[in-house]
Amino acid sequence: MRLLDCGGKSAWRTLYISTTTYIFSSLMTLIFALLRQKPVVLTQHIGEIPFKSRFLKTLLSTINRTLGVWSLARCGQVVFVGKLVKAYFEELADFKRPALLIPNGVDHAIYHPLDMQVLGGSELRCLFVGRFVEKKGITLLRQCMNLSGINWTFIGWGPLSPRFWHDEEKHAILAIHENLRADQVVPHYQNADLLVLPSTGEGFPLVLQEALSCGTPVLISQEVASSFDGLDEACVQYVETRGDAGVERLREKLSEMASKIESIREARGAAFMFAQQWGWENCMSEYLTIYLKLLKRK
Repeated sequence: MRLLDCGGKSAWRTLYISTTTYIFSSLMTLIFALLRQKPVVLTQHIGEIPFKSRFLKTLLSTINRTLGVWSLARCGQVVFVGKLVKAYFEELADFKRPALLIPNGVDHAIYHPLDMQVLGGSELRCLFVGRFVEKKGITLLRQCMNLSGINWTFIGWGPLSPRFWHDEEKHAILAIHENLRADQVVPHYQNADLLVLPSTGEGFPLVLQEALSCGTPVLISQEVASSFDGLDEACVQYVETRGDAGVERLREKLSEMASKIESIREARGAAFMFAQQWGWENCMSEYLTIYLKLLKRK
């Protein structure tokens, strides 16, 4: 069950679409399955989202603690993709069976390095992939555009698109791409030095797994880093972005990484190897085990 993040003037429209499309469609699917006495496997991606709006935070918390808890308690098996979300709901809900942690799978036939050679160039090529909303840290990145030694590429969609930024904030942006297909994003992963995603309220963002699978190191928020079930700091860097000093800490971290660009590029091999744990075969095998167990118990 998911509630999408909201931002800017589109908050209420996004909230309405999120609620009707995701929450109630999931709820009706669960009710239909229960009426038909079919076991349900539910994969939960997100939990708490730190909206600035007190109303939105209260609304999401209420949904999680009522419809969310009710739904999770009635599933044959609940799976979480990240540690933080799993811990959040384990404090709220009683599960029929112990909840499992299974990260999303990545198709390594699609997401893989272009080659293992160290990229050239004197500037750090930073890439953002995700929705252009506050939760993804886009407002933090907006305040990092004047850092020297960095070129930016933004890929995504949403109300806080960088194309709406003032000209003086866009001088460092290399490119802005909106609404690309998944296969169109792959070359951008492969040619970036660093994926930057200072987001909050996440489960375990798939774009991190995709970037690392393409041999691209990542810089993420400390909160997201906590969702990893173990990490390799050679290719996964993190910074605390919460609080009043979050922007300054992010700027300092990016400046530091731009100053050691060669070591970032040399971590591409480590990123590729680290990502091998998320192959589709591993993910499918774990879900297949769940399905077979539930069918035997039925």
